[in-house]
Amino acid sequence: METINVLLPKLMKVCVEGDGLGLEERLSVKKARKEGSPAQIVVQHIPRDDGGTAAMSLDAALLAPSKKRSGGRPTNSRDRAPYETTFKRTRFCTICRLPGHKSTTCPDRPTGVAKPRKEAKCSNCGLAGHRKTSCV
Repeated sequence: METINVLLPKLMKVCVEGDGLGLEERLSVKKARKEGSPAQIVVQHIPRDDGGTAAMSLDAALLAPSKKRSGGRPTNSRDRAPYETTFKRTRFCTICRLPGHKSTTCPDRPTGVAKPRKEAKCSNCGLAGHRKTSCV
């Protein structure tokens, strides 16, 4: 108990000075942010022992970040080594085997040689002409 009584006058001085991180200060800064005030906000005027007052300002940019986690999967923002970067693979045409285009846009592709589509069959009975949903 003696140590508390010894430290009490010193703690009272620290208590009066304030650091801007108390609940009231944070709430007033949050309110000022919503109203669109500038980043430098005067939080409160503190009376001094010599009779004057000291204006305590709290820069909104120096506030601690929000403890609420953002939704979604966290991003991996580390710098990758050059050997880890993925390069886009060149695609080759299956008709002429040249790079730069696919078989659907190949200039050597013969016109009108598309395979005819198969007739749809029922997956329930195997007969053509209807689907499983309308099978009798």
